[in-house]
Amino acid sequence: MQNGRYPEGYLPKIAYHIFKGNDEKVNYFVERQEAQYGEMSGEEMAMIGDKIKSLCFEHETGMHEARAWMKRNMTAA
Repeated sequence: MQNGRYPEGYLPKIAYHIFKGNDEKVNYFVERQEAQYGEMSGEEMAMIGDKIKSLCFEHETGMHEARAWMKRNMTAA
């Protein structure tokens, strides 16, 4: 699966919209992926799962860092 604009196809977009809970966008990009590259393989589904895990980790890390910053920098008036 190679495409200059989307080297991983639409898999990152599918993962992102699954993470965000945007069902319409998930369906849209799954349709685009399958129209362009054929039915998704188990390996591609695993790639989507890995990308979702990464997004969850990044989100939780970002939230942790934001909370720590607020704790350090926000004081009660």
